[in-house]
Amino acid sequence: MTIATTDDIVQGMNRTKQLARERGFSENIVMKLQLVTEEASTNAYEYCAKHGLDSHIVIWNITNSTFELIVRQKGSVFPIVQENDLKSGMRGRGLKLIVSLMDQVEVREQGEFIELYMKKEKENGV
Repeated sequence: MTIATTDDIVQGMNRTKQLARERGFSENIVMKLQLVTEEASTNAYEYCAKHGLDSHIVIWNITNSTFELIVRQKGSVFPIVQENDLKSGMRGRGLKLIVSLMDQVEVREQGEFIELYMKKEKENGV
């Protein structure tokens, strides 16, 4: 899904909810996945706007036991926040939040694109 506006971010969150519910993820996990979708997409949207890029892409890969979310944009590799690197200002805590809510988070370089890969496993089969 191409994200070019803030309305697209909301549509992405709704798509995440729909896909997670269809695969039987618990409402607690669905809420976390929506929050992660919003945060990762907002970060990418703001980066793209700042650097004159039109949009970024959100990709979902879902099985009955895992939910993978990929946010792809043009840009350069950035570090994953460490546990003790919590920022105290108004901004900068989003990636830390994503890391705390997901089971796996990686930054991957794919040619001219950077992907934020996020994975969540079902808890106890739910």
